[in-house]
Amino acid sequence: MKNILIWVLIPSFCGAVAYGLISLWPSSDPSIEYPSHIDLGEHELGDQAVGRFTIANRGGSDLFLDQVHTNCSCSGLERETNGQYAFVDKLRLHPGQSADLVMRVSVRGGPAGEKMVNVVTFRTNDPSVPLGRIEAVVSRVSGGVFASPPVVAFGAVPVGAEVRRFINVLDKAKKLRSVGKVTTVDSRLDVRLLPAEDQSSIARLEIVVKTDTPGEVNATVQIHLAGENREPDVVSVVGRVVAPLEVIPSALFLPRQSSSGPVYTADCLLRGSGDMPSFDPPPAGVRVQTLSGGVIRVSCDPPDAMRVVTLRFRTPEGVTELAVTLRPRGE
Repeated sequence: MKNILIWVLIPSFCGAVAYGLISLWPSSDPSIEYPSHIDLGEHELGDQAVGRFTIANRGGSDLFLDQVHTNCSCSGLERETNGQYAFVDKLRLHPGQSADLVMRVSVRGGPAGEKMVNVVTFRTNDPSVPLGRIEAVVSRVSGGVFASPPVVAFGAVPVGAEVRRFINVLDKAKKLRSVGKVTTVDSRLDVRLLPAEDQSSIARLEIVVKTDTPGEVNATVQIHLAGENREPDVVSVVGRVVAPLEVIPSALFLPRQSSSGPVYTADCLLRGSGDMPSFDPPPAGVRVQTLSGGVIRVSCDPPDAMRVVTLRFRTPEGVTELAVTLRPRGE
């Protein structure tokens, strides 16, 4: 009986020891270790929340991480070096190696009182975790400083029109703050900081768009709080200043290619506030027709060499030009 027990117990004991040794021995595959959830706590609108964490390789071969994606441009994986941040789009870790990383989240876009979730995903060569996912969660977004309205959209206005808008700056914090200054780097804007009109706001802004020249306006005004080291709140200013007379497009390149060969005819649109404009006589070989709806048709004979001609259209309000580049047939 004793011999039978020995023959039964010895193999079982050896098997248990072998299993224990195998479980302690690192796998030849890479093995990623990282937090799937980062709690950033409570923050107010306009804050920048910072979460620090570590990604480690607990396996027996190199770990590779790439194809980093985020659900918002306001966050991502970064390394911090001497206070400077650099985005991480791929990472390689040897067995036992780790990397200290950062997720910075700009608290914006969500309503006050709710939580805010930012997600970063990435691909790994860990066979058990082919797709990694980290959620950085602001547990509650508290009210902060914001502009009302947050965007000045003035549409399309003619050259010389007055564009003047007033913006209220509000603060939902328990202890109201004050605006130290307002700035803009766009030369087409003039901004003034005015006293608040009532107790519902902490300041008022006057924004004036300079409309002396035509062009697109896509600018921002920054609101800096007094005595606080935080990112300024932003007001966007968008619109377009249009000339009394516009030609769209402002340049033509002929010939156009078609299934039947090169075409030396193209249409453009003249847009203005008055009647159909007149045009200067075009150069030899170039013809201009005025069609209904402000359409101008330009056609020409194939030139012997490439040349550029300028067509001028006139109204009592102004002059606009159309540059036409002509290439010989076959170029």
